[in-house]
Amino acid sequence: MLDPSAGQPPAAPADAPVAGSEPDVVHAVSAFFVGDTDRQGVDAASAWEAYGYNLDGWVSTSKQGFHCQPRPGGKAFDVRDDGPEGEDNSFGRNVVPLLRELLLASPSQVATAAVREGRGGWLLAVASPGGATVATGLSGSLWQAEGTRVGGVVVAPPAGDWSTHAWHPLAGTGVSFAKAYVTGGVLVARLDQPVVVSLPLSPAGWLLPVRGAILTVDLGTPGQGRDGTLAGLLPTEELVAAVAARLPDVSTELCDEALVAGLLERIRAASDSLLDGTQDPTRECDAISIGLGFTTRATLRGEVVAATPAPEVCSP
Repeated sequence: MLDPSAGQPPAAPADAPVAGSEPDVVHAVSAFFVGDTDRQGVDAASAWEAYGYNLDGWVSTSKQGFHCQPRPGGKAFDVRDDGPEGEDNSFGRNVVPLLRELLLASPSQVATAAVREGRGGWLLAVASPGGATVATGLSGSLWQAEGTRVGGVVVAPPAGDWSTHAWHPLAGTGVSFAKAYVTGGVLVARLDQPVVVSLPLSPAGWLLPVRGAILTVDLGTPGQGRDGTLAGLLPTEELVAAVAARLPDVSTELCDEALVAGLLERIRAASDSLLDGTQDPTRECDAISIGLGFTTRATLRGEVVAATPAPEVCSP
């Protein structure tokens, strides 16, 4: 069913004040939810439905026919079914169970543990709404980030308050956004530029190339961000290449290209959209929708640093 109004982020407020010139609000991700659990960390097969937005304007079911053609191995039931409001999240619906079956039993726990150790995450900086719960005209940026280094080694942030701890943006990873807004305390930002977000599922982090990203997070509680969501589309072949580059971090057995070929084909089969965000039954799907959940804590923004080089795992 075509319903572009369903499953959307909160609408921009009318006649809201434009943000002033106060210092940026800076937050770092404190936990990830990739689709294997709900936001309380409880394992649930349908957890993926809570993450993402209706990217194509359709509330789809396996029987709804106006949809791009599944890739080889793809099943209509798997790639057409949306969340209850049309939420598109084939990554959570199809790719995450595949990772759990073959690689990582609890990917959200793995990613969150990496954050708590300071090894990887995101840094969000946005113009302060000045304490207002409604504001427009906000600008900001999203970065891949690492925790503070001591003697060249990343150290874990404190267990609670991060307000005196610095997270460091990684050089070359920042993407700016403008015309964001806050409504009811919820920040809504649309990233027109492609963004690569790091999901720390292995020591080097999995680099996910997101197009048309929508980022929302409830900043109504001082010092915290709740119910965060990042949604968008992953170009299928770019995602496959990114996953292939990081699989050996999980197990050196995955250096064998022949061994992982079947896994990569199953990822391709999760394609559920066209990269431009539309559907066309005469064309083959070439993108995979994604929705990731997160929470944040207020932090300090450290100086920009070079990313820690990815380890060479596979022998030439």
